[in-house]
Amino acid sequence: MKKAGIAAAFGCFMVLFAFAADAGESAADPGAVALAARVPRFLVHNATVLDGIAELSSERPELSYAFEEVLKAKFNDPEPPQQRFDLSLENQTASEILDALCSSDARYAWIRDGLTVNVYPRSTTNDNSYFPNRQITQLELQQVTSTDQAVFAVAGQLPHPFEQIALAQVGGDTTYATAWTATFRNISVRQALNLIALRLGPGGGWVFGGSREFRTIGFHKGPFTVAREVASGAVVYTNDGPN
Repeated sequence: MKKAGIAAAFGCFMVLFAFAADAGESAADPGAVALAARVPRFLVHNATVLDGIAELSSERPELSYAFEEVLKAKFNDPEPPQQRFDLSLENQTASEILDALCSSDARYAWIRDGLTVNVYPRSTTNDNSYFPNRQITQLELQQVTSTDQAVFAVAGQLPHPFEQIALAQVGGDTTYATAWTATFRNISVRQALNLIALRLGPGGGWVFGGSREFRTIGFHKGPFTVAREVASGAVVYTNDGPN
């Protein structure tokens, strides 16, 4: 009986230890905590995935959001039809809401990178040639003062082939408060873009779009609701020089 009591006590201790370890890991990962938080009511009507992300960002502003549009074949091609849907969810986690959004438009999937939620075309998941998926062995940023300088540094330090990228703006300030010098090793372009956006401050994010022959990216500060403007912003610079 004594041994059974000791075994039971030890078992309870291990369960409590494991629970405490899980709680400690969650507390140390604010992104995981934010995704696990429940939203009392989430409602969108006649919405796109981009609209849904904007709505979620108002509920979970502690996260940053980045959106990669499905690229057209050519820049002058007409815009593809938008898939629109209604969603009415109650007491769901942010993670479950993202799952529901991507189920409503199955062209998209999502992943989390620290505090950033990345929504991207599902078809590109295993495409190593897709620009955001490309890998950088070592990225050097030297006294970078704006997002455009940082993006062109990323494109310029990728191995062959050359990657065209253009910056889209809607008038928002995407310069940094202080010059940024940093070195990153073995990261994807997507991870680099997340870091570039977060350097703007909490909630900094980006939208990637255009066509396979002419890609654009726009950065924003603060709430993701402005990203819909960034997505249609005027192209002001490409890495071939001013437009």
